[in-house]
Amino acid sequence: MLLQRDMIDPVRSDPFKFIAMEPVLTEQYNDLQFDFPSLSFILSTKHKQILLDLFIEQQRFRETIKVINYRSALHEQVQPIIERTGIEEGVDYPKEALSITLAKALGPRLHKSIESATDQIIFHVDRTIVSIGEIKEKLVKTFKELYPEGDFLNFEMKEVPANKLSEG
Repeated sequence: MLLQRDMIDPVRSDPFKFIAMEPVLTEQYNDLQFDFPSLSFILSTKHKQILLDLFIEQQRFRETIKVINYRSALHEQVQPIIERTGIEEGVDYPKEALSITLAKALGPRLHKSIESATDQIIFHVDRTIVSIGEIKEKLVKTFKELYPEGDFLNFEMKEVPANKLSEG
C-alpha cells in the first residue's frame, strides 16, 4: 500500500507516468515466504485449498517485486537519456511535442519497455493489495474454524494519507 500511495497514485493519471514514476531501491524479499512444511497439517482438513491459495499469493508477491525491480533498472537507463534531451522536471511542455521528443530519444524498444513495465507495476501492485486482503480474510476464517477457542492476531489494511505520516 505504501508503494501504491507514494509511487503510483501521484502519477496514476499522468500520460507520462512512465518517466514521472520514480524508481525504487531494488529488493528481493527472498526470506519473506510462507513456511509450508509447518502448515502441512492443513492438508488433513477440508481447508487444503488455502495452501494453494497461499502459494499463489506468494508467487504473485514475488512477481510484483520482480516487475518493480525491472522497471527501476529500466528507469536508471532512461533517466540519463531524458536529461540529455534537455527536458527539465517541473516544466509544462506541450504534450504532443514531449511525446515525440521522448519517443525519439528513447527509441522504440526502450520507450515501449518502460511504458509496459510502468503499466505492469500499477496492475500488479493494485491486484496484490486486493488479493492479500482476500487471503488474509480466508486465513482468519480458516483458523477460527479450526481453532474456535483460539486467540488470533489480526491486522487491518488501512490507508494512511501521506500528510498523516509526519504527524505520528
